[in-house]
Amino acid sequence: MLIPSKVICALFGWIPIGGSYGFNRSRSPRTDGYQYISIKFFNQAFKASIMKKLSLLALSLFLVVGTMSAQNPHINKKDQAGVVADWSTEIVCFSGVVAGNGNASSVTAYLEVAVDAETLCYNPAGGAKDDVGVPGHQSFTVKGEAQTFDCKNGKANLQNVCAALNIEVSCPNWKWTGVVEDVHILSVSLIINGKTLDVTNFYH
Repeated sequence: MLIPSKVICALFGWIPIGGSYGFNRSRSPRTDGYQYISIKFFNQAFKASIMKKLSLLALSLFLVVGTMSAQNPHINKKDQAGVVADWSTEIVCFSGVVAGNGNASSVTAYLEVAVDAETLCYNPAGGAKDDVGVPGHQSFTVKGEAQTFDCKNGKANLQNVCAALNIEVSCPNWKWTGVVEDVHILSVSLIINGKTLDVTNFYH
């Protein structure tokens, strides 16, 4: 069985070279611009092309999987990690060892904290409401400053990665006095080299 060479060229992007690569010269020349190539050569070339593409695909998958496994940050020694809040300064901090940072020599990390605050607003004009204050409710998320830590063998010892809450009570009028009655931490996220780790469960 013989296949026109231009069909093969269309399939594989080859440039035909007259009379070479197994072209059948025993047949009478064609007048339509086509030449013939043997099916044996086609099978060999097809197999070679498929094997090359499969090899490239396997290499790509290997590199992707290797990169994913190398960059999978997680908390190491969970019993030694923790999130603490200092309500006198309204600062929340995380400390702990994060592993799975690949071959990085350093990591950049910061904290994001979502909180819910119960507030009271006092009207300076007085009246019945002045005795108990006007209750309020505020929810917001704060982001701490990014810090850089050394990393060795994929592990980074993060100490005091903090975020300041800086709670500002929103009252009906700027003349009113706002007071924070209670604060509930909804979630704490550690962002390390662009990866987000939920560390809410480490809050003490």
